[in-house]
Amino acid sequence: MPPLISDDAFEDDPRNKAAADYFLDVDTQLRPVISRLNGFKVQPGSAFAGDDEATRTGAISHQASALLSVAADNAHALRSVVVKAKVIPAFAGCSLTRNAIERAGVTLWLMGPPTRDTRVLHALQL
Repeated sequence: MPPLISDDAFEDDPRNKAAADYFLDVDTQLRPVISRLNGFKVQPGSAFAGDDEATRTGAISHQASALLSVAADNAHALRSVVVKAKVIPAFAGCSLTRNAIERAGVTLWLMGPPTRDTRVLHALQL
């Protein structure tokens, strides 16, 4: 499939340069976020460690870790598409961003309640 716009036409329009610079900035900002999502660990003695002990199957931390992994994978895919792709599908960025935000949001919904009973109930609902 040929590109939608020639390299010459792209380079001659300052708005395109600004958009490219914006996406490179997004890439720079996503790198530490992806690292933090991939480094999720439950601290011994924390409320979430207690949650894991209270739920023999489907531990809350395992669900949260899986959700954060999906969010990180989608953020990484977005980064790869934006920075490395020659042709970007029209809605690729939106789809990847939405999925990453949804998974991070579900993680907050799972881990956010102040009581163990509510967190365990959320884990069971997932």
